[in-house]
Amino acid sequence: MPRKLFALIVVVAAAGCSAPLVVSSVEPRVIERAVTAPREVMTAAVGEELVLGAAWRRLVWRGYVVTRDFPQPSPPGQRFPPLQRGSVWKVAGVTDDGGEVLRCMSRSMYPRIPGVVADWQVCLIARQGRAVGSAACYDNGSFSPFAMEWDRPEDILRPREIEESEVGATPVRLLYSGRVGPTVMLTELPSPAGAAEERRYTFDLSDSTVIGVRGVRLEIVEATNTRISYRVLSTGE
Repeated sequence: MPRKLFALIVVVAAAGCSAPLVVSSVEPRVIERAVTAPREVMTAAVGEELVLGAAWRRLVWRGYVVTRDFPQPSPPGQRFPPLQRGSVWKVAGVTDDGGEVLRCMSRSMYPRIPGVVADWQVCLIARQGRAVGSAACYDNGSFSPFAMEWDRPEDILRPREIEESEVGATPVRLLYSGRVGPTVMLTELPSPAGAAEERRYTFDLSDSTVIGVRGVRLEIVEATNTRISYRVLSTGE
């Protein structure tokens, strides 16, 4: 832990803060999802993963907007930057006592902690829609172990939903494993939403050039023992 950050935590802890901060993650609400498949003929060599498309989700997080400029309280020896009107804050976690940990999403309004590590900022603690304290939090999502309780709750927050888009890989991951005679071989790789362990599939192209694994349908345009050309017909979504 950087020395300046450790000193800040000690100061906050000595300033009459709450019990150690225990934060649990929160999940957004998924309001739309889709998987887009490539339109053109794709190719993959033996040992390479097939490109099947991209999974896309639209997410909604709970959040707040600050309604007025506010000189937030600071621990002894520190001066936390003021909160700016119009800054947007996402609920990044919940505490074991029912509070919410808010992280600033307005890049130009980040309340950085002066004199500490550049990647640390001030997160807010809210209960029942009111700001009640602050904590140091890191850009990678971690938090300091203590939160500083303010002398009184402040009505400076207005609820606001925050929408985000997320693009990732398709749930099914397939590897080309070669061809022997009319038979092509695909290996399904483990993935969080797919197979729990590696699986091998074989398909006889003399029966059909359209093959499928877990709802993913492929038209095999050409296959050799070193390379496969294919068209994605469906992604299973």
